[in-house]
Amino acid sequence: MTKQLPYKANALGLVKASLVFKLHEKWAWNGVAVAVIFWFVVDTTCSLYYDVAINTVFNLFTFLLFAVPLFITRKYFYRVEKT
Repeated sequence: MTKQLPYKANALGLVKASLVFKLHEKWAWNGVAVAVIFWFVVDTTCSLYYDVAINTVFNLFTFLLFAVPLFITRKYFYRVEKT
């Protein structure tokens, strides 16, 4: 019988991540941005090294799916308050 803990832990992590993202925590935005950039650089480099062009194209498409919303939401996390 398999345990359901990994699924529940992942679901709980997603709920927590979405909550801090809604609270406009800078570290949440930074964490998502760094993770996406790190994944893109490492996976695309490996794909290019091993001549897997289709994965490189897929990586670029997926990166854009993450990068565009991150770029758009950046202003909510790095708002400069006037005093």
